[in-house]
Amino acid sequence: MNWYKKRTEGKGEMKKLPFPSFFYRVFKNLNASIFLILVFWGGVIEMRFEYKTQGTCSQVIYFDINGDIISNVEFIGGCNGNLQAVSKLVEGMTVSKIEEKLAGIHCGNRATSCADQLSQAVRMAKTDK
Repeated sequence: MNWYKKRTEGKGEMKKLPFPSFFYRVFKNLNASIFLILVFWGGVIEMRFEYKTQGTCSQVIYFDINGDIISNVEFIGGCNGNLQAVSKLVEGMTVSKIEEKLAGIHCGNRATSCADQLSQAVRMAKTDK
């Protein structure tokens, strides 16, 4: 991902920031890849993650972690309307709150769901951070 969206202070609008290549680190865990991007901007450390899902219709989940708060959640693939709703509902939630609400949800006869994968992704990102 070549561009990153950052909220401007107190304005609620989005600003795109380019990433230098030295901000990328790769984590591998149980066949899932998380790409950690550290952005040092005005003394604030923001991290952007990419989580490759397994067993769901969505292929990738992108999200930011600022401290313990999750923001800018994007799903690639899957049920577009439902996943947009999930993304908006978890905006501003903590990792523990997302896990509490979404962990263990199943989709049909599958052992997991996109929401369950999001809960796994945020936990993995928080522990790898």
